[in-house]
Amino acid sequence: MKKLLKIILILLVIINLIVMFFLFYDFQFFESPETVVTVEIIEINSEELVLQTKMDINNPNSFDLSVTNFKVVSKTADGVKIGEMLIDGGLVSAKNTKTFISEDKFSLEGQSFRILKNEITGRIGIKILGIIQKTIPVNIVVFTSIEKILDNLDIPVLNVETFFDDIYYNGLNFSASINVYNPTDFEYTIENLNLNIKTEENVDVGNITIFGDTISPKSSLTFSSKGTVSFNALDAKILYVNIIGIAGAKIAGLYQKVELSTVTSVKIPNIQEFIFENQTIDFYIPVQVKLTLKGILINLGFKFFNPSNIPLIANNLNCSVYRLDGDKFTLLGEKSMDSCELSPKNTVCVKTQVTIRYIKYLTTIVGKILPDWLVIKIKGDFSIAGTRQVFPITLNAYVDPNIIIQKELL
Repeated sequence: MKKLLKIILILLVIINLIVMFFLFYDFQFFESPETVVTVEIIEINSEELVLQTKMDINNPNSFDLSVTNFKVVSKTADGVKIGEMLIDGGLVSAKNTKTFISEDKFSLEGQSFRILKNEITGRIGIKILGIIQKTIPVNIVVFTSIEKILDNLDIPVLNVETFFDDIYYNGLNFSASINVYNPTDFEYTIENLNLNIKTEENVDVGNITIFGDTISPKSSLTFSSKGTVSFNALDAKILYVNIIGIAGAKIAGLYQKVELSTVTSVKIPNIQEFIFENQTIDFYIPVQVKLTLKGILINLGFKFFNPSNIPLIANNLNCSVYRLDGDKFTLLGEKSMDSCELSPKNTVCVKTQVTIRYIKYLTTIVGKILPDWLVIKIKGDFSIAGTRQVFPITLNAYVDPNIIIQKELL
């Protein structure tokens, strides 16, 4: 019995010596495993991002390695923790490589996220005779940048339609419709869109603000608004509409702002057709003729109804009286008329008097006392107040000279 105990004791000592020998031998010749760790964003949307940790461990030793207690703690550049994930462990066989993968979702509400600092910690152990004899700590830091994602972020696409749809006393009514398409997987919030309208000479003629809204991923919204463009725009050949704004992309719970800008042009409408479209313009030339001692006194007026919504200016008005004999016009007298403003939807009458001497009226044509007609011609210009837009007008009125004689004889 005592002999058996001695044998067992000797065997245990031998085994212990062998284990100690292998233990110290292996540690002496232990080669550090080659570890490659990547932490990447494999998916990102408006609410969260998905981080994937991939760890490749190459074991160059002649014994197995155990991988345990590995975890990844992700922080912002300011050191604020946004989450952590665990990596399932396992054995890495001798002279082999094994890959460990873990994924998790994170939200970055209110945090800076251009750079993420990922701290990977765990332990790698040496296994001899099936028993873990020794473990060593592992601490690795990997930085993940999403600057490339942000810098290459697709911005919303703007399609703009602009047009003039009416005219009022204070300017042209200008309408704008902007369709905004969100091509990304993120939610975009469009802040106010500002439209600055200028002429080709860079003269500012109007501004319009359009209130924005939230656009879901892969969808579009149309924003519309109206404003007034000053009458100075009518002096331009073309108008340029500069559209600028700010859009905020919601990325993993955080807003990233981008600038929006585009330029479009709009042609000035044919102003005469635009002002008087589908409206009747009424002109009257009331005439009263009297025979006086000095000659024939013609009282006449120029009466005009303004059917538009804007004030017009009648200026450079001149009244001429001719006698018409066959095809021949002979000037008998003329006089300028006062300028006047024609209010919207109102009638204005400008009056003047022209005196024609009898000798000129009766002796212009040899052998003929009375003309075929008396022709009253009014020429002038209409303009829009505050602009260089001018519409020339010429009106003729024919008066039968026999009516003058008959009226005076009655």
